[in-house]
Amino acid sequence: MQVMLVVSKRNIPPDSQADVRPQGAAPRWFRSTWCLSLTSAVLLWAALPPLHWPWLAWVAPVGWLLLVRQPQLSGRRPYLVIWLTGFAFWLTNLHGIRLAHWALRCLLSLWLMEV
Repeated sequence: MQVMLVVSKRNIPPDSQADVRPQGAAPRWFRSTWCLSLTSAVLLWAALPPLHWPWLAWVAPVGWLLLVRQPQLSGRRPYLVIWLTGFAFWLTNLHGIRLAHWALRCLLSLWLMEV
């Protein structure tokens, strides 16, 4: 005798590997490495000079903290995704520093010439 589980009008055997999540749980893509990392990077960028919404600095690390709590990161190359989103944040942050004050434009250009 096989016991059937009823989930959202579908009959699924309890031994199957189907993606059954409880009511109200986040979708699978929302907890992916690229989504959490990119969301944190964008929120932290928004907290800095170009937009200057400092209250977002308290919310931005939540995605990274969720990544740290996962036992195994999703995707084929999760650390490359994290590095790329961090690099994108760094580039946008440099642009924001350049816009913050006119003297920083000169200093930043001199510093980049020496690197």
